[in-house]
Amino acid sequence: MQGRVIEKSTVTDDDGKAFMPSLVWLGAKLNISIKPTDEMLNPRSHYYQELLRNQGVDYADRSNESVKSLVPVEERRITLIVDKISPDLPFEVRVDYTAVTADVADALGRPLPGAWIALVDVSTGLLTAWSYTNGSGHTSLMNVPVPDGELRQYFVEAYYLGEGLKGKPVWPFGAYDVWPCVYDSRLDERSNKSITVYGLHGKLLNITARVYYAQLQFFYEQRIPIDVSVTIHPKHLRVENIPATHGAININRLPRGLYGVTANWADITVGSGNMNVTDPGGGFFVSKMSVDVYDLNLTVRDAADRHTVPDVECEIHDPLGRVVYVKAPDGRLMVQRLPKGYYTLILSLVSAYTAERTEIARFMGNISYLASNAEIYTNTYDASLALKDRKGRPVSGATVTIGGASNPTNPMGEAVFDFVPAGRYQVTVSKAGVVLETMTISIDSSFRAFSFTLSNLFDLTIRVLDRGSRPINSATVVLRKGDEIVASTSTDRQGLATFTQTAVDSYTVEASYGQFSGKTLLTAQELQRSTPIEIRLPVSEGTSSTTQTTATGDGVSGEILVIVAMVVAASALVVLVATRRLKLTTVL
Repeated sequence: MQGRVIEKSTVTDDDGKAFMPSLVWLGAKLNISIKPTDEMLNPRSHYYQELLRNQGVDYADRSNESVKSLVPVEERRITLIVDKISPDLPFEVRVDYTAVTADVADALGRPLPGAWIALVDVSTGLLTAWSYTNGSGHTSLMNVPVPDGELRQYFVEAYYLGEGLKGKPVWPFGAYDVWPCVYDSRLDERSNKSITVYGLHGKLLNITARVYYAQLQFFYEQRIPIDVSVTIHPKHLRVENIPATHGAININRLPRGLYGVTANWADITVGSGNMNVTDPGGGFFVSKMSVDVYDLNLTVRDAADRHTVPDVECEIHDPLGRVVYVKAPDGRLMVQRLPKGYYTLILSLVSAYTAERTEIARFMGNISYLASNAEIYTNTYDASLALKDRKGRPVSGATVTIGGASNPTNPMGEAVFDFVPAGRYQVTVSKAGVVLETMTISIDSSFRAFSFTLSNLFDLTIRVLDRGSRPINSATVVLRKGDEIVASTSTDRQGLATFTQTAVDSYTVEASYGQFSGKTLLTAQELQRSTPIEIRLPVSEGTSSTTQTTATGDGVSGEILVIVAMVVAASALVVLVATRRLKLTTVL
């Protein structure tokens, strides 16, 4: 039998016994290797999965992902020489192990379930034992060898990977290749960088893992919270497009480490950067991010910066080509939370001058620049039209119409129009319903004040006479066009009444004095001759205002007037005689 090698393997039962039927003989040399089973060495093993499930851990099964292989575990090797054989007694191999357990909590002191705890031999650097934590953050027994009379030292490591906002623990260890190390006795302890195990006394560890309650806060314009959609990298954290609430998201368990954070608003990335989760003290980690989102708050002004333009509509084209329409009835354009990018703003209004929607401004640029302005200027202008007649006098009372808008001229002969969009317009000037001129004007930044001379306005003079061709003062003269009174005035001492700047047309001229009246028809040709038009009233001589009497009915006969004159003269003579007699008496 010399030189013969027999290899067999088995698994110990709960009593630490293993049955290996084999042929042995006195003097045989046995090389015994003791190590965890292959199932225990496999991170995907259902042994641990059932262990976690039975211990109340709500975990995320990611065994279908790539899983990191474990470092070979230190084997316990023993060499024995068979010096006796007894068929009635089991062949015993004694190996001394002691149990190490750990209570693991996060930085807030809460039990950390689903963490993976490993013990690494200081002298060899080999993984010696490991365990997952249960729902109470407590590990199962981790058996480590302790040879007689030796002290064994171990580094302690803890790993944790959670996913989602709850930080739900992931199983198995090594899924996604890399797990964050949340505790390493070599780095996280100021003293006692390792634990010392000796004898069979066992050891209980209390571990505070660097796992934090994290809050990510998002602001725009440095102070206003905004509910962006948040993604945290790496993706296996499964925090992807999570909407913030009141400008924040909360992650129940987040291991220390460097993370990438992306914030989206309206399907546009408005913020990105790295978040270095380190020990904040107290276990509560806060990160703040300012995102590129802007509020538009613009006052719409005319080109001359004189007025705020009302009833404006703004067509906004965002960086993705989407269009939104915003109304500004009071001339204040306010749009909140526009994501960064290149925008086009088209301002328009329904113009009274064109009776249709007209573009009055177009702006293109980065929203950060547009939002930095307080005012926005449009191609709308105050247009003025000054009218004069052939004599250079201002024409008041005329009606000027631009498109669908009309304004009267003031005493200075000007008609003013506001918020006129740049463009070409037909202008109509009329007076008393008579169109005097029609012309086309172009309004822009260079031309918005216009002056016109009207050649078809004439002064109309009316002379009112009585039967004796004497002028009648204070007679009323009315100029009519159909049933409409165009103007009215009174005659002066010369019996004249003048209507200045009368539009060329046919009119009816009426004159009245007391109960007397007369009228005449005036043609356009007669008006243009500028010859006074006479109207004679059936007033007899001496009854008109030129004799300082008041005309009545059919007048007073000549005989009565003579008698009245004689009575007045006789009365004057009597008064004179009485005076003289009074004086004579006094002298005597």
